[in-house]
Amino acid sequence: MRRDRGNHVNDTAAINRLDLDADVAALAARIRSLEEVATPFSHAVGDDLLPPALFEAVMATVPEPEAMVRKSAGHRGRYPDERRIVALTEPVHPMAENDPVLRHLAAVLSARPVAEAWLWLFRRIIGKRIAVTSGMRPEDLRVRTAIELIVDVEGYALPPHTDGAVKLVTVLIYLARPGDPEALGTALYRPLKPGFHSDGVDYVPFETMEEAARVPYRANRCLAFARSNVSFHGVPKNLSGTSRRLLQISIVQEID
Repeated sequence: MRRDRGNHVNDTAAINRLDLDADVAALAARIRSLEEVATPFSHAVGDDLLPPALFEAVMATVPEPEAMVRKSAGHRGRYPDERRIVALTEPVHPMAENDPVLRHLAAVLSARPVAEAWLWLFRRIIGKRIAVTSGMRPEDLRVRTAIELIVDVEGYALPPHTDGAVKLVTVLIYLARPGDPEALGTALYRPLKPGFHSDGVDYVPFETMEEAARVPYRANRCLAFARSNVSFHGVPKNLSGTSRRLLQISIVQEID
């Protein structure tokens, strides 16, 4: 069985190579180059999402799972204990506050041009979903970005679900290491019952869904999708002997 070893190395030279404006511009441009796929629901998959120097620095900063918070502790038990997190946005975990790489990453991922790029990519779905005033574009919406560094340890499974209705866009960025199984990627589901949909409050049983696709778990690959009542996704049980590491970005509309 493979054992996970956290790196958590703050290489001064690597940190000095990071440039906020350049990373924001590069990431926003990469997002706008992605292609929306309509089935089984609106989503996009892309390789090499984060700029190389930033991705390398993040990979060297992922902590040991034992140092992270159990996801279920802050979510009324809806997540399995095998999911561990470090929150990079409010409420920020002290580990993220004290790590220059994670602070830089949070600043890049939550930058307005990056959020606008995600909203632009899924403008077709978002425009249908929300009440937009005349002439207003989805990318003009007031939004906040929530970011979590996640490690799913062996035994983790997440039943199909659509995410909470407050979300506009969900983005997953894989932090896979060489040799990690590609099967650890997120699965996209299609309901077996025609017309079935969900408001995201509850999970649905695996047996009520068919797996329409699985996004292979590869380094710096992203899966992004516009949240809808049919955006069913989940994670089959991880029995690989290793952990699944990723960033999760949630873009949520700010409501007055």
